[in-house]
Amino acid sequence: MRGRALLKEFPDRPIARLADKLAHDERVLRELSRDSSLSVAVVFDAAYERLGEQARRCYQALGAHPGTGEVSVDAVAAVLAEPADDVSDALQELVHARLVSTPEEDRYLMSGLVRRHARTKAVDSDRVLRGFVQHYLTRTVAAAALLMPDRVWHRALLPRVTASGTASSAEQWLDVEGQNVRAAVEVASRLGLLDEVCRFAVALWPYYERGGHTQDMVAVNELGLRAAGARGDDLCRAVLGFQLGFAHLQREDTDRAMAVLREAQDAARRAGSLEAEATAVESLALAHLARGDAEALGLLRRNVELAAATADPRRLALARLHLAKAVPPAEALPLLDQAAEGLRTEEYNLAKIDLWRGRKLREAGRLTEAAQALDRVGAGHRERGEALVEQAELALALGETERAAEKLREAEELFRRHGLTALARSVADRPV
Repeated sequence: MRGRALLKEFPDRPIARLADKLAHDERVLRELSRDSSLSVAVVFDAAYERLGEQARRCYQALGAHPGTGEVSVDAVAAVLAEPADDVSDALQELVHARLVSTPEEDRYLMSGLVRRHARTKAVDSDRVLRGFVQHYLTRTVAAAALLMPDRVWHRALLPRVTASGTASSAEQWLDVEGQNVRAAVEVASRLGLLDEVCRFAVALWPYYERGGHTQDMVAVNELGLRAAGARGDDLCRAVLGFQLGFAHLQREDTDRAMAVLREAQDAARRAGSLEAEATAVESLALAHLARGDAEALGLLRRNVELAAATADPRRLALARLHLAKAVPPAEALPLLDQAAEGLRTEEYNLAKIDLWRGRKLREAGRLTEAAQALDRVGAGHRERGEALVEQAELALALGETERAAEKLREAEELFRRHGLTALARSVADRPV
């Protein structure tokens, strides 16, 4: 109906020209308010004027929010520096005025022309935007501390926080707020908040690395690399380069990964950090391993030596895990046991270890033990899917064709559901 009314009102105006006018918030309202008896702006202005002071502040904040338009009470309360209960009451006032909806408990959605109108009412929108950036950054850093508490780069590049909750609750929060967090990173970049952009990129790694967020991982780390370059921070450039290289590996773009990782290695050398140099060797080794290059094994052994020199037990455990991927079962299985001991508090990395234990046991012909290890893989979308593929291989080895096909279907569905499209395609193309 609105489209027909506009066509009647602007019969001689090209659609493209009208669309251009409607691309800006104030123009939208002006174009839809030419007839004062049907003025959208007048209707919204009248609704706004009837709001209480706190509800008006919430309305303005929602208009300035950088994300999808769906916002939590906690986020608005943090930006307004008001008690959450008071903000909740004010947001309910907006619901009663039909200016926002509540798709979920304690979450509020402002959409369409209402949001455009709210943006025109926002006071000091840059300050509000910065407030949302700080809120999402604080929560993201806390989530990172729960998801990967012993990561050396968190200690080196993020503020220390006391985080309450569990790794599962942190991941659930990021699942819900992921779009808003991504938008906050982009806003921080636009506003020149270089430190904040770098911290977002470091803190989001534990979540993105779990799979299904490769596009976000690439975009955020590219923004982070530009910010770190502008700051002249070689250590941060190295770390974010490692992360971006891994994202390209997830996309199976090994050539691009190699190029990014070599630049990161140069930054690590300039930074003079043994830990960063060790990570550079490890990252390049994994890229060579993904390509099937013979030099991967030498680099992985060198990585274990460097990890031992850093005296970081977690790094050494990870180095042993990675080396186990490239060596025969007789050497790999003890390495995996040592890695599990060093990473015994990290459910996600234990899942990786069980996945590789299952592979090596299958390679050694110990099929029952392999099946038991693969059954234990419970964390990580990628890891669970790859464990299903390995279970399909076990079923084929036992002549169980129907069970193998079932496991491959489950793996393909899981990969597609979590955005791991390259893996889903590879499973779909496998003959049974």
